[in-house]
Amino acid sequence: MEILVITARVNSHRMNTVLRPVLVGVRRLVYRIERWASASVIIHAFRERAGGWLRPGTASGSMNFYLGIWSSESAPSDKDAAERYAALAAGQDVPTGFNAAVYAFYIELTSHYLDIEMVAEEERDSCPWACALEVSGVHVIMALRPDKYANVFPLVLQLADRHGLVCFDPQNAKVHLPSRLPHE
Repeated sequence: MEILVITARVNSHRMNTVLRPVLVGVRRLVYRIERWASASVIIHAFRERAGGWLRPGTASGSMNFYLGIWSSESAPSDKDAAERYAALAAGQDVPTGFNAAVYAFYIELTSHYLDIEMVAEEERDSCPWACALEVSGVHVIMALRPDKYANVFPLVLQLADRHGLVCFDPQNAKVHLPSRLPHE
């Protein structure tokens, strides 16, 4: 699948206010397509050969690094976590409700790094997010920019552990469990 991304600089303030919502909508659509395609590829690769996951940057340049965070009553295997992540990323079987630990994680994470939609356009180069965080009452899915991954990933793991949440890294097919699950 090829996606053509076109960016344009608009000098007129009036034209910018007209085009901005359109460009934001296009960005969100591209993110959703990329997420859906990524989840489909991940599950297919896992089923084809266990442990044979596709890694970012191996096919066509650098890609975003995705992470999924959610609460779990038991320790999921890498395979179970991959299936759960794929379903969440595709918008399937997303449980309704509210999990206080997920919300606390999101609040603490965004106290370190604002969601990209809250960052001024001229400051977005310093933002680690490739697109807006996907947040529900029970999960958070994030796309990290490749150049920020090494600095932000340890913080995400630390916060997930502090709040007793599972962190799944689809690039490496690895589930990171908290030191203590909430219902232990």
